[in-house]
Amino acid sequence: MAQQFLDLARESYRPPIPILINPAQVQEIVWRNSQCANRYCSMVMFSREIAEELNQFFDAK
Repeated sequence: MAQQFLDLARESYRPPIPILINPAQVQEIVWRNSQCANRYCSMVMFSREIAEELNQFFDAK
């Protein structure tokens, strides 16, 4: 913690850049994990798979 204070004093500390997901990525993840259930296309969502994929996206280093 002392090193972080020293880094701040020297202006060498840079906070981590937040990882953001864009609308196209969300669309791709949702479409890949859903399907039409009948000819009128009642959407079936696979929430566990979507959650796993989102967790992988945000855990990527």
